[in-house]
Amino acid sequence: MPEDERDMSELEKEFELEMEEEPVDEKELEKEFEDLTELEEEPEEEFEEVEEKFPGYAERFFELSSREFESESEVDDAVNGLLNEMERDFFFKGLWKKVKKAGKKLIKKGLKMAKGLPAFQAIKGITSLARGDLKGLLGSLAKAGLGAVVPGGGAILPALKALGFETSEDEDANRDAWRNYVEVSREAYEYLASNLEENADDPLIASRLANEAFQTALKGASAAAPSAASPKRPYRVIHVRKGDRVLIKVM
Repeated sequence: MPEDERDMSELEKEFELEMEEEPVDEKELEKEFEDLTELEEEPEEEFEEVEEKFPGYAERFFELSSREFESESEVDDAVNGLLNEMERDFFFKGLWKKVKKAGKKLIKKGLKMAKGLPAFQAIKGITSLARGDLKGLLGSLAKAGLGAVVPGGGAILPALKALGFETSEDEDANRDAWRNYVEVSREAYEYLASNLEENADDPLIASRLANEAFQTALKGASAAAPSAASPKRPYRVIHVRKGDRVLIKVM
């Protein structure tokens, strides 16, 4: 079994561990889910483990950028495989801790609607539209970063520039651009989890939430990026002799 499928299977087992019996009522359902997600809230190591994957994801995207693909479907498969892993780490892990009241109502609605289905599958189902829309947006951005032909790619150029892809001939800059992309993906998935609405299974609401998550994450990246038009800070070269001391006063 591929590593990403094995990891997802382990995550699914965590969701099912405390939900083997069908919930009796609303309060009981909420309690069972809270008990279940205590497993996700336990260690800070889990958060640290995810943080350690940031450069890992970025490096894997960077490696994709040096590959030659024979077809568009190969590009899609490679990008979607990485996005599935990031979705697992950035959206599903610690989900109950991230969602607010309306999002919890959505999750409970999904669990009630999917009677007989494993809890994790029910949650995947009730959030599938919003997650799918966001994955499409992040996937298009990733493929544009890889240089693949993307429909409407011209509209993505400002986002690519904000992430640093305009300097793609510079290997280190390209790596940094992919790190920025992974950070945008993390922020987008966490925004989506935090802003789920009770009716997020409606196609229009799901699309709006996905776009909000994507645009909010991109704005954060754009704000953090240095402006090309910004003047460089002045500097002064000071020559000193051995043994001299220099006092620098910050103005």
